[in-house]
Amino acid sequence: MIYLTIEIYFVLIIGIYWILLFGWIKTLFSKPILQQIKPNTKVSITIAARNEENVILQCLESLAKLQFPEKQLQILIGDDNSEDNTKQIIKDYIKDKPHFQLINIVPEKYSKGKANVLAQLIKHSDSEFILVTDADVQVNKNWIKEMLKYTAPTTGIVTGYTHIQSKNFWNDFQSLDWAFAQGLMLIFFETDQAITAMGNNMLISRKAYNEIGGYENLPFSITEDYALFEAISKKGYDCIQVTNTNVKAKTFAINNFKSLLQQRQRWIKGSLGKLSWLLSILFLVQILFLPLFIYELLFKDWEFALYAYGTKTIMQSVFLFFIFKKVNEKFPWKNIIFFDWYYFITNISIIIYTILNPKTIWKGRTY
Repeated sequence: MIYLTIEIYFVLIIGIYWILLFGWIKTLFSKPILQQIKPNTKVSITIAARNEENVILQCLESLAKLQFPEKQLQILIGDDNSEDNTKQIIKDYIKDKPHFQLINIVPEKYSKGKANVLAQLIKHSDSEFILVTDADVQVNKNWIKEMLKYTAPTTGIVTGYTHIQSKNFWNDFQSLDWAFAQGLMLIFFETDQAITAMGNNMLISRKAYNEIGGYENLPFSITEDYALFEAISKKGYDCIQVTNTNVKAKTFAINNFKSLLQQRQRWIKGSLGKLSWLLSILFLVQILFLPLFIYELLFKDWEFALYAYGTKTIMQSVFLFFIFKKVNEKFPWKNIIFFDWYYFITNISIIIYTILNPKTIWKGRTY
């Protein structure tokens, strides 16, 4: 019976990858209706910064290169009581840039964490559209113009693609992991099932934001981007996922395993019980593949196990390769055969870490 169950499982996961590949092919024929940008459109960019001295300068430099009229642009950086040199770096960089503004954040004025920062920054903005990115992200020079092209009157949120910059073998796995998740998000979107937004590369319609009462009107969530997405979706607005080079932003990989676990623990807590049941099943099937493969290899039919592993790896590689190609990034071929090992070890570690550490530590604060 166990052997039969494993065989059925392998057939199931191969079937899932066929569906994903066909779903990806469908995205190639999808032609969104792009909007004409009004000449006087005003945009505000908001960045929450806390203890970011090692990365904030690269972010600011990328924002300074944006191809958008400065008189129609606000760049609002909120210093969330940083304990390092973040604030001084920002002040030095923006002193001759009047469209940049540094705002000192009042702790827990409207909410907690990043939601509190964004709520205060948006209070200072006066634009039709709000773009959100993180202090460790670098956007491309056409980011604003390209994101605005997807803002129909019914659009509440536009989410762009975020790529993990890879410097070593460990970084490559995170890059693959993010690509896999965003590939799934895009396929769900193409079937009219938007599942979340990403707060490091996001556009928000002012009209939609005001209708939900802003971040200050939302229950606190450690994943403030998902809470915003959920509220705006319930108001009937479209939440759009865009995957191409024009809306691509880049961020840094996390270089130590504990910080990675803390990041993923935060994501799990913020979305627990809220994500699509189908997406939850897909992630579970992906996690279970490796232990079932090892069991099959050692105790049952090693030839079938290797066939299943090889077939899944090929199909998974093709799916991920398509994503990397669409955003014009080099595909890390050397990692792909070990991706399932990374995926299993990381996710099991996250589950164990979350059980042993019920409180979430992020940016030096405990939630």
